[in-house]
Amino acid sequence: MKALIYARLACYDEKRLEAQVQQAEQYCDKNNIKVLDTLIASTYTAKSYKSQAYTELLLFVKKHIQKDLTLVIRDYTRISRDISSALDFELFCDRNGIKIISLANLDDEKPALGFFVKKILLIAPNYS
Repeated sequence: MKALIYARLACYDEKRLEAQVQQAEQYCDKNNIKVLDTLIASTYTAKSYKSQAYTELLLFVKKHIQKDLTLVIRDYTRISRDISSALDFELFCDRNGIKIISLANLDDEKPALGFFVKKILLIAPNYS
């Protein structure tokens, strides 16, 4: 398995950014996952799909799409604090076979979206 690591903060704090990356690297090392690349967002906000941080993340993942790819993040709010943007990103990952691992939710057996909601959202565009 191969992974991308993504780190972002709401305000600049170098130690907390380094801790996010270090935690993700330790997780990957412990689980024999090869880290392909790491992206530290250049901006602090990811309030919507229009934000620079969200755009950077999407381009970063698109650049590395391949089989058995995992995105390792501290928690789902790193993707976006806007639910619509976060759902769009998760559906993009689903469609491209990319697994998202949230280190804050490792013990939570439920995915970020419920199974049925996710499937409805995946097939809905086919019926528009």
